[in-house]
Amino acid sequence: MSAIKLHVIKPSVNNMTARVFIRAAKLDFTEDDVYGKTRTDEFLAKNPAHLT
Repeated sequence: MSAIKLHVIKPSVNNMTARVFIRAAKLDFTEDDVYGKTRTDEFLAKNPAHLT
């Protein structure tokens, strides 16, 4: 298990800076694509207002 977990939305370029830096620095990380996860039943149970 890596020490860094990066939550990204792959269609977005806003997170690309972090992704490029972590890869260039050769750091051990995991990448979790969170696109659409705010619409799951599990998320809505935690946040019924559906706000991120």
